Amino acid sequence: MIDPVGSRVDGHHAVHGRGADVAALHEAGIGHASGIVAGTDDDAENLAIALAARRLKPEIFVIVRQNQRSSRVLFAKLGADITMVPSEIIANQCLAALRTPLLADFLEAARHQDAFWAFTLSERLRAALGNVTPQFWSTVLDADHAPNLVGSDGALKQPVTVAELCVDPEHQDAAHPLRRRAIVLRLIRGGGTIETPADDVVLQSGDTLLCVGSAAAGVTQQRRLGRR
Repeated sequence: MIDPVGSRVDGHHAVHGRGADVAALHEAGIGHASGIVAGTDDDAENLAIALAARRLKPEIFVIVRQNQRSSRVLFAKLGADITMVPSEIIANQCLAALRTPLLADFLEAARHQDAFWAFTLSERLRAALGNVTPQFWSTVLDADHAPNLVGSDGALKQPVTVAELCVDPEHQDAAHPLRRRAIVLRLIRGGGTIETPADDVVLQSGDTLLCVGSAAAGVTQQRRLGRR
């Protein structure tokens, strides 16, 4: 931590200085750092911090905070690994909550899981999606939202597992890279909730599902469900 006024919290050390100052960066340990976060409320300062860090360590992972929309061009030229725009983050969270209400509840529950759970899920996502940006969607297994699977009497036409719902039926080869492009993150059944249900869980009529996958996987699944 580098802070212009030094340590402000008991028990936590902060280097006294500015983030763009070479001496402060060395004192903070940039030589053995994997990344740097430039998170002040001043865009010029954050750009200067990122540039100074890259001069000292070109391969360092850079995260910067962009406060003003008018600074967009400068931050684009910088080419940081991650650019955080607080206003856009808030807007995106609001849109996600409106479009996929189940996602907010899942993320809240995920915060209480341990590191092993998070690592296991991230590896599953990487295996299914690679570097593709994930899309989220939810559906209900009923006659309105899944008429291909649920009959007018409200019962499933045939048994379906979580794994069967998540694979692309056009790719029968289990080793095909496009066979599995979706994961069920949450299954709500009655008054209970199952986080990241196992592949062999048999789905039931009335189940509500939160899924993640590629955009193509979402389209494929909705087409398979016969969603109106």
